[in-house]
Amino acid sequence: MLYYAGNTRHLGNVDHGDTVTDFLPMERERGITIQSAAISFNWPRVEDCGPTEEAKTINLIDTPGHQDFQYEVLRCMPVLDGAVCVMDSVKGVEAHTERVWTAAQQYQIPRLIFVNKLDRDGASFRKSVLDIASRLKAWPLVCQIPWWTGDDFVGVIDVIKRVGYKWTSGGTQKFYNRDSLRSALGSENPSLIEEIDLAREQLIEGLCEVDDELAMEFAEHGTNLSDDTIKLSIRRAIGDGSGKVAPVFAGASLRNIGVEPLLDAVVDYLPSPQERPPIEVRTARGTRKLEELIAHETARSKQSAANVAVASVFKVISDPHRGMLSFVRVYHGTLQRNANMWNSNQRIAEKPLAMMQILANKHNDIPHLKVGGIGALAGLKQARTGDTLIISAEKATDTMLKSMQIRPAVIPPAVTFISIEPFSATHEEVLAKALTDASREDPSLRWMKDEKAGQYIVSGMGLLHLEVAIDNLKKYKIDAMFGTIQVDFKECVTSQTAPEHYVVDRSVAGKAAKAACAAFIEPVDVDQEPGNEEWSDRAARLGFAELESPEELHHTSIERDGNVVNATIIHPVLDDPKQFDLDTVCHNLQNGAIAALYRGPRKGYPLYNCNIEIILDCTKDYFGPASPAHYQQAGYHAVRNALKNAHERQMVGLLEPVMKANIVCPEASAAQVRHDLSSRHGGQVLETEDLNEGASGEGEIDLEQVYAPPDPYESVSSLREQKKGATRMLRLKARVPLKDMLNYDQHLRSLTEGRHSIQMELDTFERVTANREKLLNLGFLPDDLQDVIFYTTQCLTQAAGVLLQLPQSVTAQASVILARYWLAEPRPLMSNEFSDVSAACIYIVAKLGSRPRSPRDISNVYAYLLSSNSSFTRDKGAQPPVNDPASYYLSESDYFDFHSRVLALEARILYALAFDTHVALPHALAITYLQTLEFCNQPKEAISRRTVEYLNTALLSPQMLYLTHQPNMLAVAAVYNAARDVDARMPECEWWEVFDVEREELGFLVVAMRSLEGWVRKQRDELPWIADGMVNRKAVQGELERRGIRDGNGSQVEDEEAAMMRKMDEKMEQIEARS
Repeated sequence: MLYYAGNTRHLGNVDHGDTVTDFLPMERERGITIQSAAISFNWPRVEDCGPTEEAKTINLIDTPGHQDFQYEVLRCMPVLDGAVCVMDSVKGVEAHTERVWTAAQQYQIPRLIFVNKLDRDGASFRKSVLDIASRLKAWPLVCQIPWWTGDDFVGVIDVIKRVGYKWTSGGTQKFYNRDSLRSALGSENPSLIEEIDLAREQLIEGLCEVDDELAMEFAEHGTNLSDDTIKLSIRRAIGDGSGKVAPVFAGASLRNIGVEPLLDAVVDYLPSPQERPPIEVRTARGTRKLEELIAHETARSKQSAANVAVASVFKVISDPHRGMLSFVRVYHGTLQRNANMWNSNQRIAEKPLAMMQILANKHNDIPHLKVGGIGALAGLKQARTGDTLIISAEKATDTMLKSMQIRPAVIPPAVTFISIEPFSATHEEVLAKALTDASREDPSLRWMKDEKAGQYIVSGMGLLHLEVAIDNLKKYKIDAMFGTIQVDFKECVTSQTAPEHYVVDRSVAGKAAKAACAAFIEPVDVDQEPGNEEWSDRAARLGFAELESPEELHHTSIERDGNVVNATIIHPVLDDPKQFDLDTVCHNLQNGAIAALYRGPRKGYPLYNCNIEIILDCTKDYFGPASPAHYQQAGYHAVRNALKNAHERQMVGLLEPVMKANIVCPEASAAQVRHDLSSRHGGQVLETEDLNEGASGEGEIDLEQVYAPPDPYESVSSLREQKKGATRMLRLKARVPLKDMLNYDQHLRSLTEGRHSIQMELDTFERVTANREKLLNLGFLPDDLQDVIFYTTQCLTQAAGVLLQLPQSVTAQASVILARYWLAEPRPLMSNEFSDVSAACIYIVAKLGSRPRSPRDISNVYAYLLSSNSSFTRDKGAQPPVNDPASYYLSESDYFDFHSRVLALEARILYALAFDTHVALPHALAITYLQTLEFCNQPKEAISRRTVEYLNTALLSPQMLYLTHQPNMLAVAAVYNAARDVDARMPECEWWEVFDVEREELGFLVVAMRSLEGWVRKQRDELPWIADGMVNRKAVQGELERRGIRDGNGSQVEDEEAAMMRKMDEKMEQIEARS
C-alpha cells in the first residue's frame, strides 16, 4: 500500500523481514506483526487525481495476527472508522479471525474482506467465501472474482465495473476495460465471461436484501444499474457496522496482486470520521454521548466547545531517538502541539514536547491534529495505552470532563508468567525502568516485584507474548537470571469475607496524617454489571440503609485484571473540596486495593474474579486532610487483612486457565489426537469438523443461496499438490487446561508428523480440585531438568540395547516409544524412577524379536548399568574400579520388585500410547538415499557410518526429533551432515526436494543434530552432578531443593536461608566466570 501510495520506493516483504510497518528486529526475524503501527498516506496519489477528484488521507493501523497479541488488536478497535480483514485463502476463517470479527462487531466498525494468498498451493476463493457466510455469519458481497489462467492466479476482475487487472510475474499491472477484457478472456478462459455477469447479478440481488433504495432502483431498471449506484449501495449497506454483509475482494499481497483495487475500495466504501455514529464516553456518573457531554459542560461553564479537544491514546511505544511516543486519535476539536492536557485515567496533567505524524519508524513534526487525525505525542511522562487526554480552557476541574474516559481498555487476564532476578542494584533499576516502559506500551504485560524473593514477576497473554517481551528486555543488557515461562494460576475467595477495618496513623513518604477505611471481599456476581447498582440498594447492602439521599453516598467502580474494585464514601465531607476531592480519594483507595490483589495469601498468585468493597465512613474514618499515600496504604492493608482472614478460614481457592483449542490435523491422526487430549487431565473434545466438506451450513445463512465462484482445479501441477489435495483435514475443538498445553505444539508434531496447526484462546478460569492440585504439585519440573532427564534416560536405553545385543532398529524403537510416552503420559514425571521407564520400553520391544529377551536378562543388564562398575555411571577420565559382582547382583526379592514395576509400567505405557507401538525409522531410507545420490561412491563406508551415527544421536535429543519430524526429513538431514563431515561433494542443486524435504525443515534438523554435543557440554558445566551417574529422582529432588523450589505448581516458594545461600553461590559463580 505504501509503495503504491508513493510513500516508499521499496516493496516490502513480510517473509524477507523488510516491511515498513514491521520495523522491530523480532518482527523482521519471525516474519510476523507484533505491535500495531500507525502510518498516514494519500490515495489516490495527488499527482494522479483528476480535476474533480480529491485525494483522501488514509490513516492505516497495521495490527498483529497472532492470538498472543490480541490486546494490540482490541486496543486499536475503538479508534477505527473502518477495517480491512485480511483472510488466508488456504486456511479460511481461523479462530483468531472470528474473535477479531466479533470485536469489530461490538464497536460497529464497517469492514471489507481481502482474501489473500490466492497464489499459494491449496488456495480456495470459493471455500473462503463460504467460510465468511458460515463462520462469520456475514452475507458475502463478491465484488471481485479471481482471474485464473489454468491453475495460475494472474489478476482480479471487478464485477461492478466489469474491468480486469492482470499482473505479470515481474509485478507489472495491466488494465483491461470491458471490451479488451472480454476479448482476452474469450481466447484463454471463456467461462469467466459468463461468471462476471453472474457475479454482478448476484451482487445486486444480495444488496437488494439489505438496501431498500437499491431495491427500488432494481425494480425499475433491473440489473442495468450504474456503477456509482451499486457503490453507494455498498457504502450504505456496511455503514452501520452491523456486519450483516461483507464486501469481498481477492488478491495475493506477496505478488502485489489486488493491492491498488483494494485501496480504491477503502476510499469508495469505508466511512470518514464525520460519517461515524456519535461515540459514547464513560464518566463518574454513567455513560453519555461525547458531543452531548461537551455541549452541556461548556454551556454550564460558559466556554466555547471549540476550546475543548478530546483524544484517546491507543498505543505507546519506546522510540530510540524520541523516547516514549503516545499514538493518539482525536475525537473532538483540534489537538494543539504545546497545549496542557488532562489525563483522566491517570488523573494528572501533562504537556507534550512534540507532535508528529509517523511513517513506521520515521517522524514528521506537525503543529496540530484535527478531528479523525492520528499522530504521536512525545514527552508524555505517564500516559498509558487506553488513556484519554482532554484539553479545556477551564482550569477548574470539578466538571464531568475531568472524569471522562473514551472506551477504557478491557485488558484480558494474564495466563503465563516468568520470574526475573537481577544480580545487582544497578541492573535492578534498569530492569524496573524497562518494565515500566514496557507496561506503558502494552498494559496486558503486567509486572510486580516480589520483595521477599528479590524477583520481578512478569505476566503475559501467552508463550509467544512473553518470549517477545523478554527479547525486548534483553536489549537493555540486564545482568539477571531469567526463569522459565510458566502458567499463571489465580486465587479467588469462595464466599464473602468479614469486613476488616484499618487505620493508618503514621508518617508516609515523610508526611504525617491519619486515614482509615474498611474492606470486605466477595466472589463476583456474574449477573450484576459493575456500576449499575442503585444508590439505595448499595447503601442497604453495605449496612447504611438509613441514608436518605444519593448525596450522602459517593461511589466509583473500576475493573482491573478480572476483579471489580468499588470505593464508597459515606457522608462525604464537602466543606473543602480541594482537600477532600471525592474522586481522588476513591481513586487512591482503589489503587491500594489493586496492589493488595497482586499476591494471594495461599500460593502467591494474583487474585481473580473478586468483588472488593472499600468503605470510608466520614463520620468515623475522616481525620482531616491526608496525602494520597495514606489512603493507598489504608486501602492496601484493609484488603490484605481481609484476604488473610479468608485464608485462615479456608475460603481461598485456586483457579487455573482453561483454553479453547482449535486443532487442524489429518484425519489419520485425529483419533490419536482426540485420545491424547482426553487423557490429559480433563481435556475434552467438544466438536469435530470436516474442513474438506467446507462450511457446515449451520447458522442463519443458507449456503445454497450464497454465491461463491468456482475454483479452477482442472489440473494438478505436482505430486506434492496431489497428496495435499487427497488429505482429509479435520478441525478438533477442545477445552484443555493451559498447564497441559503450554508446549503442546511440539507434542502435536509427533502425532501429526508436523501436518497440523493449533490456535488457543482463554475460555475461562476454573476451580482446581483437590486431586488436580495434588497432581500439579507433584508434576512440576523446570524445562532444563526435564531435558537432562530425557537425555540421560535415552542414553541408558541405548546402553541397555548394546548389552542385550539387540539390533539397533529394536533399540531405536524403544527410544521412540520412550519419547512418545514422555509426552503422552499425564501423570507426573517424578512418579516413577527414570531407569524403570527405560527398562519397560526395552521390555516392550525386546520380547517380540526373533531372539526375545527375558525380564531376568533385562533386570541383570540394568542392575549392572546402574552399579559403580559400569562405565555408564563414570566420567570418561575416571579409573575403573575393581569389578565387584556383588554390587550388581539382584536377589530374588529385588528381581521380583523390579519385574513388578516393569510390568506395571508396561501396562501404563501401552495405555498412554493407545497400544500404538509401531515406529517408522529413517535408517533404511537413509541408506536408500545414499545409494541414489552421486556422492555415495566417494568415501562410502565413512559417509554411511556417519549417517547412522547422526540418526542414533538424534534419538537422544531433548527436542525429540523422531516425534516432530518425518523419517524422510531425518534421513536427509543425517545424510547432509555426514556429507559435510567427510567433505563429500554434494549435488549443486537443491537435491533434498527430490525426497520431499523443504529447505527450512532441513536447516532446522541439521542444526539440531549438530548442536547436541554442545548442549551436553553446557549441561555438564551448569549441572555437574549429572556426571556422577544416571540421573534419578533423588538427584533431581536435590537439585530442586538447591534451587529452593518446594511447590510443583509453578510457584517458587523458597526457604529464606536456602534462597539466600543459593543467590550468594550463583553470584560467586558469575564473578568467577567473569574473572
